[in-house]
Amino acid sequence: MSDERLKQFKYVLRPLLGSLVLFGIIFLTPHAGQNEGRSFYEIARASIWGKLGEWQAAWCSVKIILLGMGVYLSIKSLEECLMLVRRYSFSVGTFLVLMILPLLLSVAGCFYLLKALF
Repeated sequence: MSDERLKQFKYVLRPLLGSLVLFGIIFLTPHAGQNEGRSFYEIARASIWGKLGEWQAAWCSVKIILLGMGVYLSIKSLEECLMLVRRYSFSVGTFLVLMILPLLLSVAGCFYLLKALF
């Protein structure tokens, strides 16, 4: 494998490994507190305004933000892979549509984080 080809594969592997690390943090770390059988999204959503420092909900909100980043890095890695293998890139419209989910996850996570802390 040539040095240029190996250098191009690094552009694919970096976002892919980053997303795998984030997914590992999200799904392999325990939820805070005694919340067996509930998803981290439910825990973050169940926090109420005015109750300062709900750390369980805050941790789950951070996990939602990390999920948005992980999805973004996965999509970025897929785009880099397609550019490398087929010399194909997403159009601007397709890229924007694919970025809606990570953006919504990050915004929701930030909202639930603020809700949990204040």
